[in-house]
Amino acid sequence: MARDDTEPYYWAVLSALEHLNHRLAISGEELARRRKDWERAYLRTPHGQPIMLE
Repeated sequence: MARDDTEPYYWAVLSALEHLNHRLAISGEELARRRKDWERAYLRTPHGQPIMLE
């Protein structure tokens, strides 16, 4: 199985979003929900396609 070279990008984007959420004073509970939503969307999105949060 080929290595997924997009993983570092995923973590960088996630870190940036978490930093933004912290600056906007979003609660830890809301942040956890958004993180889970983002991870689910990332995992179901084919490589090269835009990630869509629903």
